[in-house]
Amino acid sequence: MPAPRTSFVGREREVGLVQALVRRGDVRLVTLTGPGGVGKTRTAIRAVSSGFPSAQFVDLADVQEPALVLPTIAAALGVRPDGRPVLDNLRAVLRDDDFLLVLDNFEQVQPAAAALADLLDACPNVKLLVTSRVVLGIPGEHVVDIRPFPLPPTRPPGAEMQAVDTDACRLFLDRAQALDPEFAIDDANARTIIDICQRLDGLPLAIELAAAWVSVLAPGALLAQLEHRLALPSGGSLGAPQRQRSLRDTISWSYGLLGAPAQALFRRVAVFNGGWSLDAGMQMCGDGSLDVLQELRALVANSLVRRTDSPHGDSRYTLLEMVREFGVERLQQGGEAGAIRQRHAAYFLALAEHAEAKQNTIEREAWLDRLEAEQGNLHGALEWALAQGDAEIALRLCAAMLPFWQFRFHATVGRDWVRRALALGNDVSAPVMRKALFCAGTLAYMEGDRAEAEALFADALLHYQEADDPEMTGRVELALGRLAWDDDDLAAARRWFDSAKLRFAGRGDEVGLAHTLHYEGLVAFKDGDFPQAEASLREALTMWRALGFSWELAQCIPGHLADVARAEGNLTEAMILYQECLRFNWDRQYLEDVSWSLAGLSLVAAADGQVDQAGRLMALANRFEELLGATLTPHIRRLHDLALGMLMERIGDERFAQIHASVRSADLAAEIGAALALTRSETPPKAPSPSGFGLTQREREVLRMMASGKSNQEIADVLFVSLGTVKVHVTHVLAKLGVKSRSAATDYAHRHNLA
Repeated sequence: MPAPRTSFVGREREVGLVQALVRRGDVRLVTLTGPGGVGKTRTAIRAVSSGFPSAQFVDLADVQEPALVLPTIAAALGVRPDGRPVLDNLRAVLRDDDFLLVLDNFEQVQPAAAALADLLDACPNVKLLVTSRVVLGIPGEHVVDIRPFPLPPTRPPGAEMQAVDTDACRLFLDRAQALDPEFAIDDANARTIIDICQRLDGLPLAIELAAAWVSVLAPGALLAQLEHRLALPSGGSLGAPQRQRSLRDTISWSYGLLGAPAQALFRRVAVFNGGWSLDAGMQMCGDGSLDVLQELRALVANSLVRRTDSPHGDSRYTLLEMVREFGVERLQQGGEAGAIRQRHAAYFLALAEHAEAKQNTIEREAWLDRLEAEQGNLHGALEWALAQGDAEIALRLCAAMLPFWQFRFHATVGRDWVRRALALGNDVSAPVMRKALFCAGTLAYMEGDRAEAEALFADALLHYQEADDPEMTGRVELALGRLAWDDDDLAAARRWFDSAKLRFAGRGDEVGLAHTLHYEGLVAFKDGDFPQAEASLREALTMWRALGFSWELAQCIPGHLADVARAEGNLTEAMILYQECLRFNWDRQYLEDVSWSLAGLSLVAAADGQVDQAGRLMALANRFEELLGATLTPHIRRLHDLALGMLMERIGDERFAQIHASVRSADLAAEIGAALALTRSETPPKAPSPSGFGLTQREREVLRMMASGKSNQEIADVLFVSLGTVKVHVTHVLAKLGVKSRSAATDYAHRHNLA
């Protein structure tokens, strides 16, 4: 066996698997397969370098003719030709002794697999360990798939050193130190080293080629050179085979082994970004003369394409990014790029529009999952349309993707795309323009840009009214009503919602009616009519349950109901509802609503005097806001600001900073579990108000503080509620007591021992 000139890094699992297979009595052929540069040869040598004294290494890299494989094996064993068939000579030598033949680089002579089968039949004591980018495909073969190193995990700032203890980073360090003994990974360059290994797909050969440049380029400069992976200058040893002196050589070697039809499919699938489904490959790459399924099998067999299975049992196919880059180059050189990219855009536009059509059905979540998996392809189609100046296609794609961007909280990404598409300024059809305006308005609203959202919605409303489209006119009216609600203009909000409700009722639009009930509940809540708020929200909840939409359920139950309970002073019920909201949204990873629930729980904890606990919950809410990476919805933003402002007055900047630092490094699942396990001690009920006045618990609290001389703002600060909510409480207290002023209410409270 050859002695490696460099140290062996990683692959403990693969080495152990190969050794176990080779030692099994019923296994006689083991093939290590994988893409070029993944380390198949090194793994095979490592696996049999000890414990296999009869192993013989045979390098087939320079053998181009399948008929020369058996003669090459014979020569390696010292068997001289004597005129007899080579197989007879090998049988004579290998018939009696146990022997392990390690055949390296078999892919270019794959037709010789039949000869290896004959060798195994003729020599029952022989075992074969083969490295090949292509499986042999003969009976009894056991395949070990050697994959690139797992990519270093992404870590938050300051925690990168935990991520560099991976095989990919350790290989980079080992090869870099061979050229520069003083090179080390530290806090200053750890993030860059991780980025380099991620950019190179964890492929060992690529990492070695990159590490060879650390004596010339600083890590940051090296990373900049890797903007195009194939452009990495060859820094490898001159003693390396030509096919391994650069990434381009390595991939070109595999490409050259393919037949013309497989090469054509390889070029076409390179247009996919982030993988593709079998359906996409069949529809987009076939042209009547190309058997896509058959040639896809060849690409998988040659380790250029990898198949993965989704949790739903569907097959998906991927290319390493550097392999895809090579394929794109070949696609452009072959003159097919324009036609293939147009077919790619057409396929994914149809997919997005089909998903959009399912947004008001029980199938919506499944289609959103599909778009989630195809984000790379959808963005690639958008980029192509923009580059072509095709505003019609670009805006159709944006409008179709609105449900995905909205319900999966990708507003920032979506808004950038739709702005770029609208900026093309080209003439587009009226239906596409009005949908694009509504899309842009919705995303602007989600981003907190109220002025732009209102202008876009107003424009969209005119377009939909001109088109006599009552369904979408109602949707725009809901959006304008929500803007009015955010501005506390409840009269305008009611007008918009009432108008939309009439349109939905006239069409039997249950989804629209459920939205309207939802918003009517929010108006009642802001107006201080808590019973009506709860009734409307629960009626909306009933409709959402019947429709089966989880996202709207997350909004109605129990988040807003928890807000209502908290505003009424029912803190135990509020805690239970916030925890229900948290559990629901944590399970579905709806990060904005997780943050909302935690902020609500923080307010409850603060009201109970548990300020450290409240601080921890609020710090966790802030962390989820950061993870969301988008602007919070306005009402959630207000809850955050209220909780944070009130909390800082009680806990102080320094203490909160300490808590925040602790939460930043904590395990999220453990923190969520602790929040879900919170309970509160029930305080003895206060003496009821005199019979007939019916003050709620929260109204009695407000009355006591009024009697102590606190202003409305001071009451709001104590109760962790908005000033507007306190004003509503005060109005209700005065009405129930039958008095017209705060002084009269104060006098009443003292006379009845309520102060």
